[in-house]
Amino acid sequence: MKLTTVTQVTIDGVMQGNGGASDEDRRNGFERGGWARGAGDDETRTFITQTCQRAEAFLFGRRTYELFTSWGSSAHPIGVALNAAPKYVASTTLTAPRWEGTTVLRGDLAAAIGELKAKPGGELQVHGSGILTRWLLENALVDEMMMIVVPVILGQGGETVPGERSGSRARPGRVAGRLEGRDDPGLPAGRAPAVRNGLKSRTTEPRCLDTTGDDLQMRYLVSVIDDKSNPGSTDRQPAISAFNERLIAEGYWVFAGGLADTDAATVIDNRGEQAVFSDGPFVESKEYLAGVWVWEAPDLDVALKLAAEASKVCDRKIEVRPFQ
Repeated sequence: MKLTTVTQVTIDGVMQGNGGASDEDRRNGFERGGWARGAGDDETRTFITQTCQRAEAFLFGRRTYELFTSWGSSAHPIGVALNAAPKYVASTTLTAPRWEGTTVLRGDLAAAIGELKAKPGGELQVHGSGILTRWLLENALVDEMMMIVVPVILGQGGETVPGERSGSRARPGRVAGRLEGRDDPGLPAGRAPAVRNGLKSRTTEPRCLDTTGDDLQMRYLVSVIDDKSNPGSTDRQPAISAFNERLIAEGYWVFAGGLADTDAATVIDNRGEQAVFSDGPFVESKEYLAGVWVWEAPDLDVALKLAAEASKVCDRKIEVRPFQ
């Protein structure tokens, strides 16, 4: 199957909040949601309907999938197309999908999507799913991009292709643009702004990305650092337990564990002809690693905000490091 992304986008490349800003959008400072409402005409709506009808299957991020489940009881041609086709969701947290015909993709996402693309048939369509779309581009999994361009300029918000930088692996085979049917002083009616083939994206490879919610998540190692000369409070367990419950409820939690004293550590060095086992930590220091969390968060800012709370809760220093 050919993987095609279908995206509503502004002239300045923003795809975030086309139907309205969510609470999460607003927390991140985005204030201009709903920019696509009322912008379409009958021709555009027919175009979108026909696009959905030719899909062999659909691929969603978690949040977009939840939004699209409202089509499950619809007799509209788009709803009929969605209900009849297989649906795939990139998510590590969705365990019981409500929509019949849904398969949750876990584990090696690139390999799973590669297997779908290798199947015979028409299009595997990705609607919306912003960060999933960017991740697909970075992994050279997109064959065609279809952009429905709404003639507005926002000046803020998440972009489909963030930044023009060298080193990207994003090489979509073909880019299709379409301007919604509304005149704009800056553009000839009915023409789309030029969209470049061979799009460039981020300079780095996607690192330990996961799929919680609509967006792919970064994973962070969060280390709790204690000090033998000035140890943290020993009565923090109730507060830590409450904090952990919140991490789980809000979808940040992956793993947590406390560590035994450094005197219980063993260092193994097998770089030579024979393995050497040494008692004690690999380095003597007043500060030491007392425990760890592994969190999933959309970006470093969110992880750092949580870490500041964790430091207060634990009464200890916290180190945050992204996985590679």
